[in-house]
Parts: sequence; structure tokens; C-alpha cells
Amino acid sequence: GDARDTLSLIELSNVQEYLIRPLLRTVPGVADVNSWGGMDQQYEVLADPAKLAGYGVTLGDLEAALARNNANFGAGYIEDRSERLSIRGLGRVVDSAGLANVVVATRGTTPVLIRDVARVSIGPRPRFGAVTRDGRGEALSATILMLKGSNGHDVVRRVKERLDEIRPLLPAGIAIRTFYSQGDVVDRTTATVFRNLTEGALLVVAVLLLFLRNWRASVLTASVIPLALLAAFIAMRFFGVTANLMSLGALDFGLIVDASVVMMENFMRRVADERAAAGAAPVDQRDLLRDAAFEVGRPIVFGMAIIVAVYIPIFTLEGLEGRMFRPMAFTVCAAVLASLLLALAYIPAVSSYLFARMQPGSHHDARWFVALRTRYRGWLAWALSHRTPVVASATAALAIAVGSLWFIGTEFMPKLDEGYLMIETRRAPSVSLAAGIAVSEEVERTLRQFPEVASITTNLGRPREATETMPLQDGDVYVNFAPRNQWRARSLDAFIEQADSALSEIPGLGFEFSAPMRMRLDKMVSGVRTDLGVSVFGDSLELLDQKAREILAVMQSVRGGEGAFVSVSDGAMQLEVSLNRAAMARYGLSVADVREAVESGVGGMQATTIIDGRRRFPVVVRLDAEYRATPELIGQVLLRTPAGATVTLSQVASLRTVEGPEVIKHEAGRRFMVVQANVRGRD
Repeated sequence: GDARDTLSLIELSNVQEYLIRPLLRTVPGVADVNSWGGMDQQYEVLADPAKLAGYGVTLGDLEAALARNNANFGAGYIEDRSERLSIRGLGRVVDSAGLANVVVATRGTTPVLIRDVARVSIGPRPRFGAVTRDGRGEALSATILMLKGSNGHDVVRRVKERLDEIRPLLPAGIAIRTFYSQGDVVDRTTATVFRNLTEGALLVVAVLLLFLRNWRASVLTASVIPLALLAAFIAMRFFGVTANLMSLGALDFGLIVDASVVMMENFMRRVADERAAAGAAPVDQRDLLRDAAFEVGRPIVFGMAIIVAVYIPIFTLEGLEGRMFRPMAFTVCAAVLASLLLALAYIPAVSSYLFARMQPGSHHDARWFVALRTRYRGWLAWALSHRTPVVASATAALAIAVGSLWFIGTEFMPKLDEGYLMIETRRAPSVSLAAGIAVSEEVERTLRQFPEVASITTNLGRPREATETMPLQDGDVYVNFAPRNQWRARSLDAFIEQADSALSEIPGLGFEFSAPMRMRLDKMVSGVRTDLGVSVFGDSLELLDQKAREILAVMQSVRGGEGAFVSVSDGAMQLEVSLNRAAMARYGLSVADVREAVESGVGGMQATTIIDGRRRFPVVVRLDAEYRATPELIGQVLLRTPAGATVTLSQVASLRTVEGPEVIKHEAGRRFMVVQANVRGRD
């Protein structure tokens, strides 16, 4: 949804939390709905330290008064004239006015109310993330977390149906739109897979018809494809293997029909030879086909066994590699073994009916095939009479092929065009949320200038439930593309180069290009979101940073290494409060006294909760913004001594702004830093 001010962001969050989220969580297959951005509502009791001192009350007194004066209660029941009456006391505060009128203390006969020492307002909780879209301001996004083991395509479909039911319930001015859907990726991928399977099947049928030169034999051989696939699907269902890009993408119809083509061609040759020799005399069809099947049965079995043996090592893969590639090997092996059984049993059985209806001499070779076979016989005769140069040439070709392996690159996974682009952006660790939002909007406006871009959504920082452990300076930019016929760039890589050049003009911005699923896959495989990562281990953060910078220089010099950077470990700014124990002892203060004053006055402490129907809003007590907005003002936070006097925080502590670590990463109990880069233009 759109939001143009603070109240709208709070309204968006309330609609999301109390209308949309409960309805989506009831969808089968949905584990949870995690919100990102927006502002969570809370009631703020903002105290004036001068008024607190004037009335002799503290922030702790405010918290205790609010907690004591906000509760319903029960007292059993009474029976009156044959009726039972439950006793229910209504003492809950329902709005800001009720909070303002809570009594904190009594001075003489005069009650001191909350409104006498503080003002009550509705405000947002501290934020650790935000969402922007299309360079038009802030919004709120949510991620559907799918239940493990659910079918992603079905869950996405059910969520879309539920969103259609929710839209009429939304308040005016709030709209829902999808900015990323794995269902779209699945639809595009499966459409590509099944189109390739269909085209492959038609191509195989055409080639069979061309070379077998008999439409009955061609159709019978081609029928092995759906039957072998059916057997493979049954095996997949039985062993719990799902149909996806990996499991179906490697199916080769040439492999599936290979054994049946050999069997069928031998049948046709033997039948033609027998009928030519016998003339019009009847031939014992079954004995003939049985002998023909025995003749090629052993080579067929060994050929299929070699194909299956190639895939056996894949079953030994473990971890993520095994989860990705074992389904492919399983599906291919199941289809190939099924095609072998069909070639040995199904093809001979059906052929006994088909060839029984063929007339003697009906199998004739085409002229082009006779000419091709005659020329091949000539080549074969020459090869047999010149064995030494033929074997030497084959050996030389093998040596060249083996030697070329040194120059062939490798990749763990081919890059899947998901139809979406994700740009991971980075800013300085000390950047504020407002400054980060401004940079994100600049990124979105820059990308919106390209005709290839349909819409952009940026998730900054982390969501409400920290499923993404991103600091505030990081952002994920989701780019939705326009239809390909509107593109000006030749390809996705060409668009990325243009976008890279445009984003490089934005100062203080680091970024790399990826895709949503690919980024998470890289993260699962190695813990690194980019294509390439080099981890440096050690105890000294300074030395780690020095060595990482040296590796960065090497990585930047390698062709294809784009957007190289060092993961940030420091640079976060902190206001450090160093306690003076001698001064604290003079005033009779403990660390707990100082901690409670700073936590309550600056950070805020939740005193109670306001309940409004299904909605729950915390009530937080803290100093007003004008008394805690700067380090100097925080130094003026008042502390109450046991003797009843007041001192400022700066009298018992020194405050200074320092640069501290943003994050310290560990692996296997050791500190490490990562130098990362994407790879473009090569493997």
C-alpha cells in the first residue's frame, strides 16, 4: 500500500497486522506472514523532566501508576432472584484521554495526573526496517512463509485467491499488489520444460518416420515416450520426488527411444529379409520376432546399463548438491529403465500384431538411404584397409579433448532467468533510516528510467520477525520487468550493464546484481550471497581487514569479477556511556539506578498495554523527544539519589561518540571476513 505520512504508515501496519495477516495465516500451507516496513503503533507517555522534578515524581512512578490503573478484574459471582451474576470490573484504559487522567501521586490533597507531567500521543515503535516502492515514498510489504513440505505452486494460488477475498475489506486508499511470486517463476519454468518436452517428442517422431520409413513402426516406437514418462512419474510419486526444473529438465527423449529404435529396426529388417526369401509363403511371425529380439537384446541391455551407470555417482552427492541433483538422476534413470523394459517386452508384443498385417516385400529402403548406405560402405572399407591412420586420428582427437578440459570453465549451477532481478544495495554502516530511505528512492527513480522496468520494491533492514538478518544499511531491491517486446536492451546481461553504469552515479552506494532464488541458493550453499566469496580467518579485526583489502585488490584485477567488496565489520556509530564509579558512590547510586534511568528515559519502558478489541498496543514511558534528541541532552537525564536529590547523567558518567563494530562474523569458532564479488561475462 501507499503511505505519505506517519499516521498512514501506522494505519497500514494496523490493517496488515489485524486484517490481512490473520486471514492469510488460515490459508493451508502458510506458516506465517512476516511484515516489513510500516510503523507499529504504540501509545507514548512523553515526560517533561522539569515537571517531574517539580512534583517530585520519577519515570518509574509513571510506569507503576499506569500498570496499577489499567486492568479489568473479576470477583466471582452472586445469585439474585434465581439468577447468577458474574462480577466484572472495568478498569482498563481505552484511549489517550484515559492515559492522561491516570493519577501518579497526591501532593497534599491535590492529585498529580499523567497530563500534569507528560503528554500522551500515538507514535511508532523504534524501526529496524522500511519499504519503498517506485521512488514514490514508503509502503509496507509482507512475506508469506510457506509450511515445510507444502507445494509452493498450490500455496501461491491459494494466497492469491484469499487476497481477492481480502481486497473488498480494505479501507479506502489502501491497495495490495504482488511484487514477487515464486509461483510466476514456477509457471514460467514448467511452461518452458513442457514446451521443450513436447517439441522434443515431435522431433523424435519426425526423425523416426524419416528413418524407419513406416508410420506404424514410428508411432509404436514414439509411444514408448509417454509410457516411459508415466512409469517415471509413478516412481517419482512413490519415492516423493516432485516435478520441477531439475527433475524434468534433463529428460532426453533420444535416450528413451534408443532401445526401442534398435529393436524395431531389427524387427523390420528380419521380417523384410524373411519375406523376401520366402516370397508369398507364410512366415512364423512369433518365432521370427523372438529370434530378432534375442539378437539385439543383450546389446540393448548393456547400452542402457552404461547410461544408468553415468548417473549413479550423482546419488552419492550430499547436502544441498544432493537435494538439487538427485531428483534429476532419479527421474532419468527411472525413465531409461522403463524404456528398457518396454523395448524388451512391449515393443515385441505389439509388433507381432503390426507386422502380421504387413504384406510381403512392403519394406523398401528409400533411394537417399540406399545412396547413403552405399557411400558409408565405401568409407568403412577404406577405414578397415587404413587402420593405422584412423586409430591415430582418433587417439589424437581424444588427446585434444582431454587437454581442452584445462580451458573449460565450470559452474555449480547454471544461472536461471527467474524473470525477476534483485539488486542488493549497501550504504555506510552509520547511515540513519531516513537517509537510507532517501538513497533507496534515488535508486528506484534511477531504475524507473529504463523501459525494461515495470515496478520496483525495496526492502530495507530487517522485517518484524528477523528471518532476514540484514542491518539497516542493507537493502534488497526487487525489479519487476516489463514484457520483452518493450525492452530496449538486447538481453538481461545488457540491461544489467546499463543499470550498473546508472547506479554507479549514486554516491555512497554499493550494490551487486542477483535474483531472489539465486541469492538465497548462494546463501544456503556457502553463506555468501554473491557468485564468489573468499573468507579470511583470524583473531585480529584490524589484520583481517588489512588482508581482506589485499585480496580485494587481486579480485578486482581478475577479468569477470564485478562489484567486488569487503563485508563491513565496523563503522557503526555508538554513544558510549562510561560510568564513573567513584562519583556514583558519592551520590549513593548503583549501576542499576543509572541503567534504569537511561533505559526508561531514552529507550523507553513498556508500562502496560491498551486493548482495543483484537488489537493490542503497548504504552511506553520515556522522556519527550526534545530532552533526548542529542548526546548533550542525554547527558542531562536526571537521576534520583537515595537521599532524594537529583543529579544529571553527565555528573556520574562520561559520554562520547565512538565507532564500533557493526557485525563480527564467526565460523567454526573463528572470526572471519568475506571478500565478495559477482561474476559477469564468464563462468
